Amino acid sequence: MQPNRWLKMIIGAVVFVPLLLTVSCIPTSPEYIVTFIISDGITGTPASGTYTYNEFESIPYSYTPTNPAYTWPEIFVNGSRASAKGNLKVYNNFTVEVRQIDIRNDLGNPNDVWEITPFNKYGGEEKSFELRFAGSSILSGSFSDNRGYFGTWTISESKGLTMTFTNWEDARFIGDISTMSGYWFISSYPDAYSWTSKRKN
Repeated sequence: MQPNRWLKMIIGAVVFVPLLLTVSCIPTSPEYIVTFIISDGITGTPASGTYTYNEFESIPYSYTPTNPAYTWPEIFVNGSRASAKGNLKVYNNFTVEVRQIDIRNDLGNPNDVWEITPFNKYGGEEKSFELRFAGSSILSGSFSDNRGYFGTWTISESKGLTMTFTNWEDARFIGDISTMSGYWFISSYPDAYSWTSKRKN
């Protein structure tokens, strides 16, 4: 009987070891870190904090301003602009920043300016200039550029931006704060031309 007992033990070991290896080799889903940074004046979910999610997990998010009067949230996922409401598919570590759209420049940072690029009626690029927005409100104030021109700016309920120059003929730049682009015109050029911009900081 003894040889049979050892034979059964050997057969059992041969069967058990592959099963053990099979179980231990089952891949686990990677985990990633997502950090949400929510600025003052914005409410929504997820709240500020650092969370761990499984790979390909979908995170629903939604944000609105606490005071909806003419203010809007802007969201950046790892530095890229995203919509204010949606689902974030996790496949990497992410930093999600949510804040109110504020085009004003940080006057303490000399490099924080908007580079405005106007185009002529043929679509050709004109000389760019750097402009600073200032003011006590995120909806209106004054501006000045590196050419010595200055004026006032306002934002409407529909996110429309109007820049009116005081000392450059009657130049006006009209656009959208979501894209910071639009059209412009002055009295000596009756047609409307386009402009784009990018923030330099």
